[in-house]
Amino acid sequence: MEWIIRLSGPKTHDPRPSRKPSRTSPFFYSRYVSAKLRELRILAEGWDGEAARPPTQEAVHCMYRLLTRLGDGRTVFPFIVPDGTGGVVAEWRAGVRRIEIEVDCDGQAACCATDGAGETVIDKDLGEQDEQDIGRLTSLLAELSTEVREKNPSWRRLFR
Repeated sequence: MEWIIRLSGPKTHDPRPSRKPSRTSPFFYSRYVSAKLRELRILAEGWDGEAARPPTQEAVHCMYRLLTRLGDGRTVFPFIVPDGTGGVVAEWRAGVRRIEIEVDCDGQAACCATDGAGETVIDKDLGEQDEQDIGRLTSLLAELSTEVREKNPSWRRLFR
């Protein structure tokens, strides 16, 4: 048996992988979340000029696990801010749709979400093992992200 191999152009293989994920890669979203949480984690005591505490390691880890579980490469980025008491808040808004996740300094999470009609559909403590709530939240976040992408395709400019 004889094999013929054709090259369809010059060899241009670069053995070094790209360090920057594509904008639709799930890693693009998780890199944003990770970078933002690292940024908050290094805040100093009194970062607000008063007595605000930086987010605790427990709060940051819990928020990272939740956000990377809920989102993927199609998910719009949340606004992520410290709460001043050692916790972290992540929030998405699109019209009347709103999703807010709060993680306190001990790593306990709570969530409030409204749907496209502005009705509250989730308002409760959120455990990482609450599969039904996580599934519902993932679905609401996908709907919100679709709405944002359709109405504002350049939404990423807000997060530079």
